[in-house]
Amino acid sequence: MPINIMTGKPYIINYSNMRRELMEMEIFHDKELQKMYVDKWVAELMEADKNSVDSYTDPKNQSMIMKEKMEAPEIFRTIVKMKENEMFIHFRVSRIIQMLHMSGITESDAIDISINEFIDKKSINWTGTEDFIDREDPIIIFPFTIGETYKELVVDGNHRVTTAIQKKKKIVKAIIVDPNAAVLNHMLSSSFDELLYVFQNEVVWMGSHYNENIEDEKILITQSYFVCGSVNVAL
Repeated sequence: MPINIMTGKPYIINYSNMRRELMEMEIFHDKELQKMYVDKWVAELMEADKNSVDSYTDPKNQSMIMKEKMEAPEIFRTIVKMKENEMFIHFRVSRIIQMLHMSGITESDAIDISINEFIDKKSINWTGTEDFIDREDPIIIFPFTIGETYKELVVDGNHRVTTAIQKKKKIVKAIIVDPNAAVLNHMLSSSFDELLYVFQNEVVWMGSHYNENIEDEKILITQSYFVCGSVNVAL
């Protein structure tokens, strides 16, 4: 029962359904290996779920939570949908911007991204807005794979993308956040959000190798987050 940070209320995840759905996916040819992998992920998500809720609801942490909301109020939320579960990942936008500045990352580090990536190729997941904001500062993008299409997610700058499309601009400036740095520097709102972010990326990454006829799929396991600690993202 993780927390929806936007409402401050818990929501329910049916982990039995999650396990069943993951076992139905084409992740490994070796189904015993897949069962081990799925069981590990579900157990870790359940533990992170409990720890995050305990921390959020602990009266000792309320003053810290209120301080965070005042000092870094902007949160971006995206949804991870499975057949029978809908889960939320919360990105700490205000802190992300602060951390980028503290790391010495400036507008000069931004890259040009064709507007076609948003409207034609649809490789970047973004949220259209009703309001237009014509600013030149770079948008912020996280690697985030959903299905076979979306490879990245706009975490900050959806108004700017909407405006750029309306104005028929050719490119937008963007800073791509390294996924490992995102987790290491706690750019997401809780340990559950972090783990769900890693999970979504890695399961798609694992599945992307399914048709490569890898003789020893255990090699992939050695590259998993639980073994090497790195965030795996499908290209």
